Amino acid sequence: MDEKKGKKKGEKKIDAKDKEEEYKWRNSEAQEQLRKDLLSGRIPLHDDGTLTAKEAFMMRPEYVKSGWRLWEARLKSLRERILRDYDRAKADADCYVNYTKNRTPSDQSARGYPEWEGSLSQKLLAIDLNEMKEQGRHMTPQELYLLHECHLDFPLQVFRDHIYQKIGTDKYLHTLKVMGKGYGKPYK
Repeated sequence: MDEKKGKKKGEKKIDAKDKEEEYKWRNSEAQEQLRKDLLSGRIPLHDDGTLTAKEAFMMRPEYVKSGWRLWEARLKSLRERILRDYDRAKADADCYVNYTKNRTPSDQSARGYPEWEGSLSQKLLAIDLNEMKEQGRHMTPQELYLLHECHLDFPLQVFRDHIYQKIGTDKYLHTLKVMGKGYGKPYK
């Protein structure tokens, strides 16, 4: 018998930690519920003394299943994480506001022609393609290009690429509409 530790050699000491069934906290139902309760205000986000950890623990059966031993540390840790996320979100929002205030959007692309997104050419092309589709007509990219004067601001190759992009997007959206939103996702 080992006199210093009060047990026989080879005998394993069993403590309360080993007795309590190990609960998987990460991605658990209890953690998700605690996060929801903290965000909704059911449990105060700041430990202001209005609700003790024991009272919070007894609020839901999911919490009780997780065990009391680490509850206070888990509650404190989750509170800190949420507050840190709030601080980060506020800093990100402030930076975004500062960025948009100090930056005016360019009306020219890096290659010297106007920006396509939101341009009159983009709107007219969408209208022309829809009319062609409804009437069953066909026009070459060159004919579409010469249809409106504002299209001439773009090089023919760039305009042609936007035609193909619009047609491809329309086909894809139609496929999603017919086949459903899960179309194209890999099977698990």
